[in-house]
Amino acid sequence: MVKSARVLPLVLWATVAGATGAENGDFSPAFRRLFELGVPDTSGAEWIKAPKDWQEESYTKDYPFSELGAHLRGELWKTADGRLLDLGGITSHPQPDEKEDDSPEKPGKLASALGTMLDRYRQQHPHDRTAAVPPRKRESLLESDMTALLKSLGDEGALEDLRDCLEYGRPELPGRLLVFAAQVHAAGRPDDAAKLARLLFSCAPEPTPLIDAAVSHIADSRYEALAEAFFDDYDWQAYHQGLENLLATFPRGWENRLAVARLAGPTGDRAAEKPIPAPELPDLELSSAARQAIDVWMSPPAEPMTLPEGVDLSGYPPQLRSRILRSMREGGSLRNPEGNWLLASPGDDPSKATDPIGKVTAFKMDAVILLAAVSDDETLTCLRNPGSRSTYYSSSDSLAERVQRAYAEMTRPMSRGEVARLLLAPVIPDPNEDFASNDLPRQTLRKAAVDFWTSHRNDSLVELCSTYVAEGSDSQRLQALGFLASTDTSEAAARFESLALEGDPLEVLEAATTYLTRRKAEGRKFFDRFAAKLEAELGGLSEEELSDHPSSWQIRRMGGADGAIKKLGVLVGAASVSDLLTGVIKNPDEDKAWSELSAAIDSIPSQDLLAPFAEAASEVEPKPRARLLQALMYHLSRHGAVDPPLLPDTLAASWKPLLADDSELPPDVKTSWLNYYGCRRTSTAAALVLEFVHNPDTSKQVNAQASLGDRSVSGIVLTRAKARFAGGELPDFASAAHVSDERKKEIAGIADEARSPLDLRQRVYALSEDERVAWLEWVGGFEGDDTPPRSLLDSRHTVTTVVAEKSEDHPDVADGVIEALGIEPGLVLDAGSIEKIAIDLLGHATEWSGLQLVAGPDKSPLGLQAEAMRPEDKQWLHFMANRPEVTESDAEAFVAVTIGNSNNFIAWSLKNGKSTPLSDKEDGEFPAFREFAKFLESDQLYLPHILFTVLTRQDVAELAADSTPFTE
Repeated sequence: MVKSARVLPLVLWATVAGATGAENGDFSPAFRRLFELGVPDTSGAEWIKAPKDWQEESYTKDYPFSELGAHLRGELWKTADGRLLDLGGITSHPQPDEKEDDSPEKPGKLASALGTMLDRYRQQHPHDRTAAVPPRKRESLLESDMTALLKSLGDEGALEDLRDCLEYGRPELPGRLLVFAAQVHAAGRPDDAAKLARLLFSCAPEPTPLIDAAVSHIADSRYEALAEAFFDDYDWQAYHQGLENLLATFPRGWENRLAVARLAGPTGDRAAEKPIPAPELPDLELSSAARQAIDVWMSPPAEPMTLPEGVDLSGYPPQLRSRILRSMREGGSLRNPEGNWLLASPGDDPSKATDPIGKVTAFKMDAVILLAAVSDDETLTCLRNPGSRSTYYSSSDSLAERVQRAYAEMTRPMSRGEVARLLLAPVIPDPNEDFASNDLPRQTLRKAAVDFWTSHRNDSLVELCSTYVAEGSDSQRLQALGFLASTDTSEAAARFESLALEGDPLEVLEAATTYLTRRKAEGRKFFDRFAAKLEAELGGLSEEELSDHPSSWQIRRMGGADGAIKKLGVLVGAASVSDLLTGVIKNPDEDKAWSELSAAIDSIPSQDLLAPFAEAASEVEPKPRARLLQALMYHLSRHGAVDPPLLPDTLAASWKPLLADDSELPPDVKTSWLNYYGCRRTSTAAALVLEFVHNPDTSKQVNAQASLGDRSVSGIVLTRAKARFAGGELPDFASAAHVSDERKKEIAGIADEARSPLDLRQRVYALSEDERVAWLEWVGGFEGDDTPPRSLLDSRHTVTTVVAEKSEDHPDVADGVIEALGIEPGLVLDAGSIEKIAIDLLGHATEWSGLQLVAGPDKSPLGLQAEAMRPEDKQWLHFMANRPEVTESDAEAFVAVTIGNSNNFIAWSLKNGKSTPLSDKEDGEFPAFREFAKFLESDQLYLPHILFTVLTRQDVAELAADSTPFTE
């Protein structure tokens, strides 16, 4: 009674203090009750950013609060004794070991972001909203985050989201926030804590659901810590006693209490060392070796675990490496139970299996009957529950359904019957896909397993595949066909061909591709018959007609039956790669044809593509040539360098002419990779492709090189390609590894010494290329409690370079615009200057119709590059012209501004010589400017992408009539 009474004062507090919303209500007694329930004491704790080496699975600053509009800079509490605690967290963790390191080299998020095209896009379109303000007075991290959090919760939309969480069974977020309020109170900010609590209770229809949400969060967290402790030491007595204590401490208000209570009896049996039932089936003898293997599940996993061949974890941080090892040791193939283990690795030796699941499944058919024998045994094992694979949820679920779902998702040991049923479901023929259901009576699966074993225990794997194709689920049929297609025996080949020619060609297509890729010319007779079947059953069908079939995605991607036949024909020698290229060369602007080509060559070895692609590229116009080279580079980037690398003279005849061709390639969004790397000539584009052919580290190296300047990549790859053919020494790509530690320390001081963003840019560009890469890696290390130097922070909204004239690297530039607007290096972009530029553009709308002015990231984090251009690709213009603010206005001209992404949008219109904002202000300020200012108050270092678009009424009418879809 004493323990259970702890919950009751919370309800009283909620009723009296919280629900009344009293301005001066004293929340300290209620917060004290939360700490008594298990919230760690945050007295004297510091609110911090996450340390660099923090690897625990904690909530980050963007989740779960970003949905409420609160972007918090802090992530963790650092308690007085040095432990780390998540926001609203209940379980603390030891701080990662700090290593002595006085090196300035800090590889981090920004460095890797600058090294990939995807993250370059994220720099230009950041998910976190962005924008610019003057330097601010420094607040404590907790003070500034509480200000941001309380402001966001003052928005009715955020409160409505919290109401929905409580009403529709998603109470985790409000529960964490209430616990966070208690933590803030203990950390010395009682007023902020009280404001947060009052806001939370204002969104609750009554106090109890919010209190229960906090109680559930505390109880769930304490249970999770108890379960993790069990998987550290496998102490059944401590686990059982901990469960009993939690159930007594939380008699009500705990959403998952009934699910946890289901464990009390089985854990008590294990704690009492109750005998484990022996696997038995009437009138059947079970393999003694398999019995011994399944007994392994009942004991703690062996330590240490032998890693599978080829797995190297030496480069992982210690905490993450430990978690990976434990996961492999505990669960094995339980984490991917969909696979048919009867068809996997037929030569498995059970004695060589390394995980507890593999030790059993390696017995194949003997394992099937053994698993059937224990399929209803509720004795708990030492294997961790992998969690439910179902994402179905309904607020109308019954109590029993909610308990079952919670139990299926819990961190806990699995029963022997659960493991057996999970492993049996994918291997017993299941045409109606019933066996994976939790609602299936256990005896049904057990009987089906016994019947299957009785009928097929002596079948070969090829015979089993026939059974799965005839009687199995869709997944089982596809796995069986794939197994036959990949098995190099005459029996498997004959059975595959027979089943494939009898079956649905769409369902068989993927396996047929695998089969012909392996058989090559030996599969020509099968190809002829299969191609005839494809043509007879699918030829002439439209894409819409094909889409009705559940297995049609692959053939539609290939371009229908004709495209599939061409691809398969290349594999067996009935057609050539040149035949595939003919279609795209004839229709260089047909995007669908290029997509079909990409699908068609996907399974063709890279070395078989090099000569025909080069020969085709030499014979066509620059536009299709660029797309051919990019298509080949994309293929190589996906499949890796050619192994072993081709000798230069193997490539010389077809590629030397391209390397000698200095003709320009037209700028095109469809060849954006070539454009990004500055390879805008035939010679440099071909050289880049050859780099991918020979060098498995190409992506990493050229991305690092690309961050140094427009022409950096094109020059070095061309030099390296020519050196390969000449047998000369290859120059190295720029790398921080070429810079001494002492020099790196000197480079680190540049940002502190710089007086302004312009001065910083000048100093950095005076470095060698190797030193600039080292500097970029140092910049990328600003995480945790580090604050970047002012020159770096100011660079985020300072124009440091302008592109005023057309050039090979900037072919779309609109001459004269930058000068006319007075945009020069040093211009600071803030609300005032952005609005001034927009109004100036509006005044020249007729002259500059269809123009885009971009202030976006320079090649390295050194400010913004301003460029006015008339892009060949009109997709963004089409998107802007179809914004409702524009289409619903009768103005003569428009200027639209986006900051960071399309959500941060502002527009002005011009009518009768007067400019007027089309976007609404909130509290006298455009929301996009407010978000931009909020970004600049942070210490985040990525650079925003500010885009001005000029449209006249005529532009809008023409673009609105164009049905070209906008693709972001």
